[in-house]
Amino acid sequence: MRTGLTRPILAGDKLTVNPWEGETSLPKILGESGYNTLLVGKWHIGSAKGMRPHEVGFDEYYGYYGAQKETSQAVDPARYPDLVLDKEKLARYEEMGEDHSLMHGFKDGTLKEISVIKSTEDMAAPTSANRLQREKDQGTREERQTVLPRTRLHESPHGQLRPPRLEGHERQQVSFKDALCEVDMEIGMMVKALEEAGVLENTFIFITSDNGPQMDGWPDAGYTPFRGAKGTTWEGGVRVPGIAYWKGMIKPGRVSDDVFDLMDLFNTSVHLAGADEKLPKDRYIDGVNQTSFLLHDEGLGKPRVRLLLV
Repeated sequence: MRTGLTRPILAGDKLTVNPWEGETSLPKILGESGYNTLLVGKWHIGSAKGMRPHEVGFDEYYGYYGAQKETSQAVDPARYPDLVLDKEKLARYEEMGEDHSLMHGFKDGTLKEISVIKSTEDMAAPTSANRLQREKDQGTREERQTVLPRTRLHESPHGQLRPPRLEGHERQQVSFKDALCEVDMEIGMMVKALEEAGVLENTFIFITSDNGPQMDGWPDAGYTPFRGAKGTTWEGGVRVPGIAYWKGMIKPGRVSDDVFDLMDLFNTSVHLAGADEKLPKDRYIDGVNQTSFLLHDEGLGKPRVRLLLV
């Protein structure tokens, strides 16, 4: 709440204050602790100067500043005919000056435009897998924090376009499931690359979602057994699956429904990096360190302190 952001920054928003000003990011702390940090994929919390990933702590960024919808809606007549086929409306949208480019940025200020989204085919082209494959080919072995926010699994991501690497595999009835299969394949590629590089036993992997499914696109937008979905505060909007993996450290097959908040990854990652002393002391930090919950075979979620004023 200190940042003033109650939602992601959307196309057309005019910011007068940098929400990152004065804040301490996880990659900044890890960078100060000897880690190299990389973000691949969606950012969605600032494309103006001073707000971009490589300007708030990441050593390197490879991806899109905006959300998938904001990046591809001007070239997708199947999903957004009211915009694409209306020349006047499309012209007003383009006047906003939103960035639709695949960018490669570095902490030293180097910034390269890799490509510009001009079609749904451009958006469907894989990005993170290619980037990680290059990391593998180059034999990268240093301590690294990598964040991979994927754009494919909000809902049917690019009309009925099929992910290129799924050609030859059985086609799913719902294209969302094809996208899910692709992300599963990418995770498999990453784990294999880590194993071949000899660093898998020293890598903590956490896979989750930032919110429940976007049910207004049902059935091509994920599923939940709970009430509500994205945009609601019902359980279906905020309770999501989380998969934690660390070879030799986290017991395989463990299942728990204890509370683990996405914000806890901040404190937990800082602790695993041995950098607790770098946590800000002059402000409230929302997350808690959940290392014991993850590593102990019968670990319980760490309770949060609640203050009741009467």
